[in-house]
Amino acid sequence: MAWKQWAAAKRLKPGDGRELQRFRWWQLPLRSLFCALRLRYSSLLDTASH
Repeated sequence: MAWKQWAAAKRLKPGDGRELQRFRWWQLPLRSLFCALRLRYSSLLDTASH
């Protein structure tokens, strides 16, 4: 098991039996945009440190 998978598995907690919140169509583009911006920002930090 890779380190990232091990760390993710440690963060998992058992649920309390409630259903998950309903998926909303507008969450997908916003989360994708956030992820793209985060990746861009982290790559800018990596290049600035070299």
